[in-house]
Amino acid sequence: MLPFIQRNALRRFVSGKPGPWGAVAVVAIGMRTMQRMSARRSNVVFREVLPPGQELLVTHRDDLTQREARSRRKRKAEARDAAAEQKAAKKEARRVKRATAALSDAGS
Repeated sequence: MLPFIQRNALRRFVSGKPGPWGAVAVVAIGMRTMQRMSARRSNVVFREVLPPGQELLVTHRDDLTQREARSRRKRKAEARDAAAEQKAAKKEARRVKRATAALSDAGS
């Protein structure tokens, strides 16, 4: 349906009937472009028919050396720790702010 709308809107816009057809053409072309960009492209590496009862194990091997993998895990752990520390600091700051607000309200 989208190609039909796109074709008609573009034809009517170019034929000299501007107005809403230009906007319809732009929207239709934009939607079609987004569909094409977001379409998944699969890369078939191996294809074979499996008889009944036969199993297939699919694994993924990352091409990192052990040192690189260890370094990546360490960076992720450090980032998690830093995020946890920031969260705890924000929580503590809110607690202190509420406590001081409560004290100043009680003192008034």
